[in-house]
Amino acid sequence: MFIKSKTPSRRCSRLITNENKAIILSWIDKKDKDYYTCMTDPYKLKLLLRGSRDGFEIDTFHRLCDFQGPTIIILKTIQGDLIGGYNPLNWNSFAKKIELRIHNLIQFRYAGIICINILHFIFSISYFILKRKSYFSKTSDSFIFSFTDQSNQVLSRIKPEAINMAIWNNELSGPSFGASDLYMKDSNRWHSYWGTYEHKITNSNELIAEEYEYLLVVY
Repeated sequence: MFIKSKTPSRRCSRLITNENKAIILSWIDKKDKDYYTCMTDPYKLKLLLRGSRDGFEIDTFHRLCDFQGPTIIILKTIQGDLIGGYNPLNWNSFAKKIELRIHNLIQFRYAGIICINILHFIFSISYFILKRKSYFSKTSDSFIFSFTDQSNQVLSRIKPEAINMAIWNNELSGPSFGASDLYMKDSNRWHSYWGTYEHKITNSNELIAEEYEYLLVVY
């Protein structure tokens, strides 16, 4: 007799273990103590981008990761950090803002036959403009984290008073959490200045990525 049992899912990440993955998925469901295990986590992860495979450029990130849905970012730095973040929303390189503008058209004149009466007709016209514009996305479910010390993981959720600044979308930068808590400046250079999220996840403000991955969370 053979007994079938669920086996742990194959690792889709080279940076985190299956145990790390289960903890992150627990944080998504706000299970801050009673974590999922490799056997019980209800999600699948799909690798969208790996720096060493696809490149570290900002354009590559937006091309492969924009409008994909919720994603987990894992970043390994030459400083020794293993950090990342979860965005429950879409990444977006820009917003299309519709602006309404009104212009007055110059008058039309009509002259009568007997008396010269001039009638002035002033018209207003409105039209729409599509404009690229960087913007913050509002959410209370995003977080950043650290697995640098595997025995003391750090979970840092967006502060309740800062949910309007949870995610920054900008075509000129990569993934950005908060005002500056964790963001990709250019290529493999990252910055981390704590303030919008609850806890600091690294002691370094200037970071160089040795490797990073973007994982799609499949429900």
